[in-house]
Amino acid sequence: MAKDTVKQQLQKHLEFEELVKHVFSGFMNLDSSEIDNEINQALAKIGTYAGVDRSYVFSVNEDIEFCSNTHEWCAEGVAPQIDILQNIPVTFAPYCFSLLIKNEIVIIKSVKDLPPEAQADKEMLEPQGIKSMILVPMNVDAKLVGFIGFDWVRNKIVWDETHIPLLRIAGDIIAQAYERIQSNIQIEDYQKKLRSLASELSLTEERERRKLASNLHDHVSQSLSIAKIRLGMLRNEVDGCDTAHVSEIIDLLNQSIADIRTLTFELSPPVLYDLGLIPALQWLAEQFSKEHYFQIDITDDLVEKPVDEEIKVVIFKIARELLMNVAKHAEASHVKIDVKHNEETIELTVTDNGVGIPPKEERENTKSGFGLFSIKEKLEHLGGSFVIDCGRECGTRAEIHAPLLLSDKPKENI
Repeated sequence: MAKDTVKQQLQKHLEFEELVKHVFSGFMNLDSSEIDNEINQALAKIGTYAGVDRSYVFSVNEDIEFCSNTHEWCAEGVAPQIDILQNIPVTFAPYCFSLLIKNEIVIIKSVKDLPPEAQADKEMLEPQGIKSMILVPMNVDAKLVGFIGFDWVRNKIVWDETHIPLLRIAGDIIAQAYERIQSNIQIEDYQKKLRSLASELSLTEERERRKLASNLHDHVSQSLSIAKIRLGMLRNEVDGCDTAHVSEIIDLLNQSIADIRTLTFELSPPVLYDLGLIPALQWLAEQFSKEHYFQIDITDDLVEKPVDEEIKVVIFKIARELLMNVAKHAEASHVKIDVKHNEETIELTVTDNGVGIPPKEERENTKSGFGLFSIKEKLEHLGGSFVIDCGRECGTRAEIHAPLLLSDKPKENI
């Protein structure tokens, strides 16, 4: 009889070992977006096999002051606790945490029989209906980051203690997976901050460019124009003198005024702010057609588009960057720009008949790919999107979608 009992225990141990191997074998190769679901499935499989009523994972904050229930599985008929077990001070369960911090597994066979030093823990566990419990520490770099828990609420513990070492392995695996989740969250937060900073820097640069362009137009250009007029008057008033040098100066002033006007538009085209996006795109198309000798047609659905100034600036800069890509790489003879109003978004499509652009893998290894990456980052930060359809022989089509309004700001028509 004893031999049969030992054999049964060994068989159960091997079954549980095989279950743990099967459940966690692919954990380290998971994409971070899949880890949460896999942890929930692991808790369900282990909980079902072991006959527990509730299995769960708690995370612990950096200073080991608070813990929160992040994942939970409950047997049928057992009430979930995850919603109420958030930001719980560890002082509510000092006995359990004193063991977890020392990397010891907590095995409570009977909550009601806890020793006097665990009174605070008992007062927390009994209202949840917990009769027995096992807690397995999760450590990363020898520091507690959380724990796996198994509760019995309908009966006392029925777990084979030979399974405990396997639970520690499970805890280590989940700890590593959980750490990946936290690392990815931190990376995503950092990337969001970088995108926000890059967007703010871009807008700050645009404001400074606009300010400089305004000063050039209102002060320098006006002063040169006045100087030209007065020189013209002086030339007309001088009789019988050689005025060739004065005429040369006037010609130089005319050239300087023209150069400043060009520089003003390159810095920050006034037409974008004074007349709107469509006239600004028409001006941009005219400039590129003259400089790069390809035809550009602009179509507009003629629907008034209330749009934030920031969006106008970004879309204009994106259109300019796409046209620059066409000029540098596409070898195109014709470009079409289409602007449409789509409910709460604006859609800009730029299509050319050039040679197309390299596939994504090749673009990422060239400097030309950075401009397209920059476009995508800008739009994603604004809540928009950028899709490019390209081929080696059929040209390129770029579609940009952006929200008309970023917030409750005064509406301006395009």
